[in-house]
Amino acid sequence: MREKLSLDKGWKFYKGDPAPPPLNGHQAVYMASKTERGRGLAAKDYYDADWEDVNVPHDYVILGDYDKTLQGSQGYLKRENAWYRRSFTISEEDKDKRLTLIFDGVATHATVWVNGHLLERNFCGYNSFEMDITDVIRMNETNVIAVRVETSELEGWWYEGAGIYRHVWMVKTNKTAVANWGTFVNPTKMGDTWQVAISTEISNSNFSNKKLTILHELKDQEGKCIASIDDHIETHHRDRISHSINIQDIQPRLWDINDPYLYQVTTSLKYDHTIVDVYETTFGFRALKFDADTGFYLNDINTKIKGVCGHFDHGGLGVAVPDQVWELRIKKLKAMGCNAYRCGHTPPAPEFLDLCDKYGLLVMDESRWFETSRIGLLQVENMLRRDRNHPSVFMWSVGNEEPLQSTDTGEKLAVHLKRFVRTLDTSRPVTVALNGGFYDSKVSKASDVVGVNYNYGCYDKLHELLPDHPICSPEVGATSNTRSVYVNAPENGHYLAYDDIHAKFGSTHRKAWEEVVNRDFVFGVFVWTGFEYRGESTWPKLFAGGGALDSSGFEKDNYHLFKALWTEEPMVHVMPHWNLDIEEGTEVKVMTYTNCEEVELFLNGNSLGRKENHPIHQTEWTVPYKEGTLRAVAYHKNKEAAVDIKETLKAPYHVEVNETPTGGKSLEQDVKVLEVSIRDKEGRLATHLDEQMTFELEGMTLLGTGNGDPADHDHNRTTDRKLFKGLCQVITRMNEQVENCRITVKTPNYGEASLVLDTKNVTTYPVLPIAKREWTISQWWRSPVKAHGIDLNKPINIHDVNTWEPITLGHQVFEKGKGYRHYYVSTKMPSFNDALNMACIKLVGIQGPVQFKIEHNKDYWPLPQPQAFLAIEEAFKEDTKEHLIPLKGFYKNEAVLLHIVVENQLNHIVGLKSVQWVIIKK
Repeated sequence: MREKLSLDKGWKFYKGDPAPPPLNGHQAVYMASKTERGRGLAAKDYYDADWEDVNVPHDYVILGDYDKTLQGSQGYLKRENAWYRRSFTISEEDKDKRLTLIFDGVATHATVWVNGHLLERNFCGYNSFEMDITDVIRMNETNVIAVRVETSELEGWWYEGAGIYRHVWMVKTNKTAVANWGTFVNPTKMGDTWQVAISTEISNSNFSNKKLTILHELKDQEGKCIASIDDHIETHHRDRISHSINIQDIQPRLWDINDPYLYQVTTSLKYDHTIVDVYETTFGFRALKFDADTGFYLNDINTKIKGVCGHFDHGGLGVAVPDQVWELRIKKLKAMGCNAYRCGHTPPAPEFLDLCDKYGLLVMDESRWFETSRIGLLQVENMLRRDRNHPSVFMWSVGNEEPLQSTDTGEKLAVHLKRFVRTLDTSRPVTVALNGGFYDSKVSKASDVVGVNYNYGCYDKLHELLPDHPICSPEVGATSNTRSVYVNAPENGHYLAYDDIHAKFGSTHRKAWEEVVNRDFVFGVFVWTGFEYRGESTWPKLFAGGGALDSSGFEKDNYHLFKALWTEEPMVHVMPHWNLDIEEGTEVKVMTYTNCEEVELFLNGNSLGRKENHPIHQTEWTVPYKEGTLRAVAYHKNKEAAVDIKETLKAPYHVEVNETPTGGKSLEQDVKVLEVSIRDKEGRLATHLDEQMTFELEGMTLLGTGNGDPADHDHNRTTDRKLFKGLCQVITRMNEQVENCRITVKTPNYGEASLVLDTKNVTTYPVLPIAKREWTISQWWRSPVKAHGIDLNKPINIHDVNTWEPITLGHQVFEKGKGYRHYYVSTKMPSFNDALNMACIKLVGIQGPVQFKIEHNKDYWPLPQPQAFLAIEEAFKEDTKEHLIPLKGFYKNEAVLLHIVVENQLNHIVGLKSVQWVIIKK
């Protein structure tokens, strides 16, 4: 039966990319040209015991130091190559199963070996990719995955991070099973009922044909089966077939942004009356309609898209974002009134889309590369196959602001990509986000939906030129603002929190919304951006300046602006805070954001006037500063409907630490998001205070810290961090099998606080166990049987690949039969810390007589100056369980020759089980 196991835990990590040993001589070249050709760090038996232990998702760039000389687009952090390795075992009971690995995201280019076999090269850091590892797995032995991460090429002009930054999975299935991403459930409204079209790809990796019964069961959100259908099919050996069938006359509960109800199709395959595979597909019933004159309709309801764009980093985590943090971010956006998300400019993590399905957030899913090469189309195909069942995905985007958008080449690429998308999904439109070429009918005409970035002045003319094309704005705004900053200080990386400062090509958010809300034929916007993101910045800023929320998800004033523009429940927000560091009487710009018709402002109980509120531009006041209470009252239908108060806070202040609830029921519940804040005695947030803090963790591992300050250059994983404008975020992962988890925070001026976290009912994904590593030297060369003794001091021709036979020691190599046999291997000493440690050879399971010798290989020397050539010999006449040979005087990475001579004169079994590297303290 199908089993999906997490490989997130238990990785070994090395930052750097040392070259593999040189190929000296014919034998080395010969073996490097064979199937199991992984060399150096890619080799199965490479010594990685002294590498760093990490779990994924993992972004190693975020742990670096900021450097002004590096790329601002990448957040002034250094990107370099790195390696990951992970060991595991597969039991004999899985010998007849198909085994695949799925990487949800590796930044940027990845090369994957399993047991020294090169299995995959992936050339995009944002697409999920799968590989079949069945043929190279060794049952009941240690298996090793090695991943090289290469970062020399950039894919984006934003912070990309690097590493295995999304989940990794192993999937075990029967040899005949539904393929990965192998179903497409496409519901269509047919009059008063719905039809569910189900397409299934079935993979048969057996060497025989299989006659199967396929059963689809349609289940509601509570797990009740409401319809089913089956069919009989035959799969050919070593082949993949497609099967299509429809379930008719369904009257479902619809998926909607306000009621995101989900269904599931459970697909079962039966062979010889036995279920061999069960595959589950989550989907939703919803109808999409795009009208060139009146806009977008969801379930026949005209719906204005109130969207945001976003990249996929978070605060001090970089791009290694846990599921629970995604959940927190999506809930924040929904509470703001947001109903759609544009993935800029990459496909998201699969869990992100699961959460958008769950919470009712529409998604424009965007591929990274605007190209039709084989690799480019494969990346688009992977995105569509993986994501097309998500009801939240309502548009595909295949490009963003491409310089080719006004050219014939661009038009041909757009047409090709659109037609390719059509082969996989005809239910959603295809767009390209354009920043020019609107009127030339190239890419704009080739798109199903014309995407106009920023240029709202083009809407009317474009609608005249392409009257049959729906229009939206995939990117608008591009403002610069910093949470709780009311004195402009761009030299410090801080910008006014008002909705006033924006890029030259952009606009205020209010202007962008005004231009769309008043035009029915423009069906919506995606604001740049929902959250502040890392990179695309100018020193000393490390983050781009936009966002309704800061990089850690703390609400900015613009968050409340969008609530005023996009929500209906009466609300009002007044800014700034009222602890300004200015003289009394200084005139202050006060803004109120409300969705009510009128607003009245009071200072210390005195009315400053009641004004009609403009629904988009909102209401501005000029107020002479005086400490006390600033109170905004909003009126709906002439009745008080909402109030917001800002007061001049006074000491004493204190520090608090609280858990930020994500509200999720996902399997990954071991991540905790903690908020540290400075508050007054009434518990009100002191948004005017910065404060240094230190904290200690018990029973938890720190993942990252962040405070929303776009110009904070502190390390991202430190227990000594600043609270910016009264806030700091600490994200942790609970250690396994702990009873108590606690955080204790200390500050110089505001005391200390602690929080004990609940460790009950914490669940995580099922994990593929980590194998205990033994660094066995397994690849040897073996001589023919000889009648006479073998002299180990006599040189051998290590480049002779015809007389000598390549073998794998594996668990054991024994000889029976009279004669002598010589084994040797040319290898390198482990890359150990030879200042503190010493390498040893461990011989396991000796049945004598056996001779062993290790000597320096004159072909290669690791040090600047050659040292004395050492050799160590030992002989064993009797059986020995294990024997350790210290290699004093040998250096790390030194090339060595190892010899074993088996002497059998009595026709007994002689030999040894294995030869292993062991590192001990000096």
